[in-house]
Amino acid sequence: MLLLATTGRRSGHRHVTPLLFHRDDDGSLLLIAANGAADWDPDWFLKLLADPHVHVEIDGVVHPGSATVVAGDDRTTAWPSAVHAFPGLTAADGTSTRDAPVIRVDVD
Repeated sequence: MLLLATTGRRSGHRHVTPLLFHRDDDGSLLLIAANGAADWDPDWFLKLLADPHVHVEIDGVVHPGSATVVAGDDRTTAWPSAVHAFPGLTAADGTSTRDAPVIRVDVD
């Protein structure tokens, strides 16, 4: 688990969301915006689209970072790794009308 701190799109206030994450082979963090298989994106994902500068807290240590949406061939490559880390994604992926976004967070 990590705590993801994003900036509100309208309020500008800091919002903190606990999320599961997977560490990619290159050391970056992968997040999945599955939103429990809902047909809409979670609020934290919309916030980081508006401002990709985030902070993540892992094991009590806070790191500044930058979030990017993984798309195209990179998403195709990252998805099996995410499903391996989070097997529940397979079931959720089949019930939603959207593909769950994959987000890469590079921390400083």
